[in-house]
Order: sequence, then structure tokens, then C-alpha cells
Amino acid sequence: MTPQGELSNVRLFEFNNQGFLVSTLHAKSGQIEADDSWTLREVQRREFDTAGHASARIARSVLESFRWPTSLNAEMVSVALLKPESMRTTDLFAYIRHLQANGQTAQRYEIEFWRKVFYPLSCLVMVVLALPFAYLHFRSGSITGYVFGGVMIGISFFLLNNVFGYIGNLNQWQPWLAAASPALIYSLVSLGAFGWLVLKR
Repeated sequence: MTPQGELSNVRLFEFNNQGFLVSTLHAKSGQIEADDSWTLREVQRREFDTAGHASARIARSVLESFRWPTSLNAEMVSVALLKPESMRTTDLFAYIRHLQANGQTAQRYEIEFWRKVFYPLSCLVMVVLALPFAYLHFRSGSITGYVFGGVMIGISFFLLNNVFGYIGNLNQWQPWLAAASPALIYSLVSLGAFGWLVLKR
């Protein structure tokens, strides 16, 4: 799709409420109009009549233009071509609502949406992770090891964040739980380590 809303090689598949294919459409080009409808050109349309099931019929038609009313505007089409990680929070929310309204799975986008919502929590987790190191008394020879350990903990938190996103998507976890779990786990471990150091000293 071009920035002007021009489309090329458009394919549409229409299903009924029972999940059966009703029609297919292929257009060489198209345009997203101001009212969010699509004007398609050089259209080949096939309609499937499966009422009898035993004698299904296919009606083929060729049209110079075809108007398709839809709620998919140019902005939603453009964000759908992006990876969820590259989408804005508001765009993710609008796209999730569109997918849910059409009965499509939105798990991957929901997890990314909640990760963006909980992003401030991730910054707070980094502060909490620094608490045990702030309480330690460094010697000149051991500070390098502590710095290396802190860097590795930060990297592991980033990796666990990604791993929980994939696991949550595969296992159909609650999106907010998959997004917030790494931050909660690291916060509890860090606070536990800090409490142990305070009691020990």
C-alpha cells in the first residue's frame, strides 16, 4: 500500500456465520476512500452457492470496479503490515478491537499491547534490581565482578521478557499475565535478596 492509500493485488475472502467460504475476490488495484470504503478495479469475483451441498455452483463475474464497504481504513491497513513491536499503543488497541470484532485471534497483539502498558513497571524493576548491589560494600578488586553480574541480570530480564511473550502466545495465557510475569518475578527475587542482605548485616 502506498501512502496515498493505493492498493495493488488485493484478495478478499468472504465467509458466512457457519465458517463456509461464500465468495472470493481478486483486484489488480484499488483505492481506500475518505469514507473508509475501498474502490477496487479490474475485479474478478467468484461466488459459491453451497445451499444444496451436493450440487455446489460457482458464479464467476468480471467487473471494472467494485465498491467494498469496510471499517478497515488506511491507517489500520498500514499498521497491520508492521510488526507488533513497531506499532504504537493506540494503533495496537484499535487493531485488537478490529480483530476481535471479526472473530480473529489477537493474542500476539494483546501481549505486545500489555508489554507497552507495563513498560514503566519494567523501568521500576531495573531500579529494584539495583537495590541489592547498592547495599553491598565493594572492595576495589571485586567491583568488576558485581558490575558484570548486574549486566547479566539485566540481559536475562530482557530475554525472559521475550520468552514469556512467546510462551504466553503458544499456551494462550492471559495477555496481561504474560506481559507482567517477568517484572513481577524479578521484583520479588530482588526484594528477597535485598531483605536477606539487610537481615544478614
